[in-house]
Amino acid sequence: MLVFPTDKLLAELSQLIRTRRQQLHLSQAELAKGICTQTTISTLENGTHFSKWELVPKLLERLHVDQQELEHAMQPQVAAGEQQLQQIETALLQFDFNQASAQLNAIRRENLDTKAQLSRYYCYQGLLKVVVDSELDDAIVAFDLALSRNTPRHHSLTWGWVYLGEALTYQRMHLTKRAKRSLQKAFGELQALTQVVTVPLTTVVKFGLAVATLGLLLHLDAETQVGCQRLRHRLQAHYSYYCLADLYYLEGLSLQATGQVQAANRLLTRADQLVHLKNNSKFERLMHIYQQKSPELE
Repeated sequence: MLVFPTDKLLAELSQLIRTRRQQLHLSQAELAKGICTQTTISTLENGTHFSKWELVPKLLERLHVDQQELEHAMQPQVAAGEQQLQQIETALLQFDFNQASAQLNAIRRENLDTKAQLSRYYCYQGLLKVVVDSELDDAIVAFDLALSRNTPRHHSLTWGWVYLGEALTYQRMHLTKRAKRSLQKAFGELQALTQVVTVPLTTVVKFGLAVATLGLLLHLDAETQVGCQRLRHRLQAHYSYYCLADLYYLEGLSLQATGQVQAANRLLTRADQLVHLKNNSKFERLMHIYQQKSPELE
């Protein structure tokens, strides 16, 4: 099952199971045989306190119900949730945090029925609790919820944002070692994303730039250099200058921090040469966000 258990889904599934069982003239005990107990079927059909979702595919198979048929029936609901999440993501990438908060608060949870959608919801909630509300403990809880609801097939981008959010949260808490561990995981997801052609180039670059900027602040210089190089190669493969100057600048600063002066100067010079091109620089804005202090720490 691709869907995640919600009250709305449970009500629809309960009705479907009962109706199809009766059409096939099966008793609850006959449907349950070899799969579960009759009590489990009764609980499912009553739509109350059902938790054994791993049994549902076997029950649907016995009832000759195509799982895709069930998921297709839920598509309008899933599509509505996806549209809302995309709007939040767009606002976050544009640093319009007030708009993102308003959109997150407007989401109807019953429209989020897939694990991937719920994971993204909690991820965005955590990011906003760090950047807007400075509710650091609540942010960590939200990130944990995001990871617990994700699936390997969808993990790279969402997990990347979660690990980045964790790193920023721990940085604000002055837990530097934890921040670095989380950010190293974010760099790992960045590496995976640079090899996925289905993720939009601008999304990968914006995420990568955010990770590399925090990497510079946390002195993860080797990871920052490799991350910038991977992103530059991705841009070059698409003949794109999008944020290229920022990447040269970030890598140059990280080389400078490790005493590689000549190599740093070459990259910083390239960055200067690109400033006259359309660049959409986000580096200074990211630095401002990351260096903000929460009220509790001032």
